[in-house]
Amino acid sequence: MQIELSSFKERNINFLSSFLFYIIGLAFYLSSLLPFMKSLIPKNIPIQVVEQVKHLDYIIAIAALFLLMFGVIFEGFVLFLIINFLGAQIKIKTFYSLFMFSNIPVAIKFFLISFKNIFAQHPNTSLFFTSNHLIFSIFDLFNIAYLFLLFILLKWRTNLNYLTISVFIFTAFLYRMFF
Repeated sequence: MQIELSSFKERNINFLSSFLFYIIGLAFYLSSLLPFMKSLIPKNIPIQVVEQVKHLDYIIAIAALFLLMFGVIFEGFVLFLIINFLGAQIKIKTFYSLFMFSNIPVAIKFFLISFKNIFAQHPNTSLFFTSNHLIFSIFDLFNIAYLFLLFILLKWRTNLNYLTISVFIFTAFLYRMFF
């Protein structure tokens, strides 16, 4: 039984709209942490420095936003090199479009965490659990949805077989686990 999804297969996926959705979700997430930024500031910074720098919480949040934006762009570039090493022969623009579209579940996770942080009494950086344990952060439904979407999109847009794409998805999983 073959599912025919040729209209989605031929549809052009826009990089900019996916990237903006991801960045807006990330900005919502970081802005929901602003009221609690004092507890996130490292304790080894002298108190005189913390008091001298005005709006240190905003500086930290904006720096984190740009650092995380750079991180997702770098992750896309590393995964682009890996998929082309495996024989996909895909252009970087096409891969970044697929990569950012598959990151939409992660952006939705950022939105949900930010809404939870706004309405919760004790907000944190995880959605369901009270601590950010490595196992819980890797095996959440949003990262699994990201990997599944990336698998499906690469299968439809490249001529790679299932084994090669599975090796790539496992590599993407390891990248997310360690970085």
